[in-house]
Amino acid sequence: MAIKEKIEEKVTKNDLEKVLKSTINEMHKLNVPDAEIMNNIKISIIIPVYNVAEYIDKCMESVLNQTYKNFELILVDDGSTDETATVVEKYCMQYPETVRLISQKNKGHGGALNTGCSAATGKYLKVIDADDWVESQSIPAFIHALERIDSDVVLTHYNTIDIST
Repeated sequence: MAIKEKIEEKVTKNDLEKVLKSTINEMHKLNVPDAEIMNNIKISIIIPVYNVAEYIDKCMESVLNQTYKNFELILVDDGSTDETATVVEKYCMQYPETVRLISQKNKGHGGALNTGCSAATGKYLKVIDADDWVESQSIPAFIHALERIDSDVVLTHYNTIDIST
């Protein structure tokens, strides 16, 4: 593991811990039980996929290993020519109530997002790129923050990790 990756990974975990502690403290100040928030709000997670068979496992595992479980995972295959659909179908069979694959002719990234949004049934939408992954505690903090603000769009921070070195 490169030094840069170790440093960024440590910063990511430290930052995430601070955000989560702050969010949990805020929840307790508001006297909102954790279970009440976590169980009642469904989030739709959309992942547009195009020729990402090599990366999609890590992305999907990071979402499926969330501590928050009230979500649907919609993957829109935008005309992949590799084994992307085969990889995703494995997850559809393993998690039939959670994971859904929509296949379409190539419409580009925006077209895949629009297809995913049309199929979504959750209160909130979260878009994740197929070559990214999320920390296991990120969605509860995300939903709690969404419940506290009045906004149409929320952008979250990200960290870049150079895995090629």
